[in-house]
Amino acid sequence: MKNKIIALALIVLLLGGAADATAASLTQVFRNDYDANRIWLWAVEPTTEFTGMAFLGPTMSAWEVTVDTGDKLFFQSPDGSVVPAPTGRYKISFDHVAPSFSFEWADIFWDGTTNNLLGAGTATWSGGWSGSSAFTHAADLVVAPSAVPLANSIMFLASGTLFGLGFSRRTRRAA
Repeated sequence: MKNKIIALALIVLLLGGAADATAASLTQVFRNDYDANRIWLWAVEPTTEFTGMAFLGPTMSAWEVTVDTGDKLFFQSPDGSVVPAPTGRYKISFDHVAPSFSFEWADIFWDGTTNNLLGAGTATWSGGWSGSSAFTHAADLVVAPSAVPLANSIMFLASGTLFGLGFSRRTRRAA
């Protein structure tokens, strides 16, 4: 009886491991939808990974990947030049376990200080592509401002100096 339980447990473990064997790969060509100089992608499911990236055609030939962690893929124009919509083509490879998977995308214009979101959404593969306007990574686009703006710090310094001068005059009169 003990041998039957061990054999059954081994069969269950082997079948459980076989689920990973259903992992699939997909390579797809995409294009930019806006006049962007940055494009950022995020995998939605933890079992989906970006496994390959290639820029196609002359309009994006100089672009470079800046982040590639498997679940995030960010790329941009190194000199800030814009690729007019819809002329940019890029090819992405995905590895996924589930038969359907999703990723979020954002077309961005970086003006040197701010990421300006031009368009974003979710693309879902389920034997064919479909899209929606769902987008949860807007916080990733924010560039933190400096802690104390220069104009406010100058006003703070000036008011402190005037207060100090007024206080020192009072102490001289009393003496």
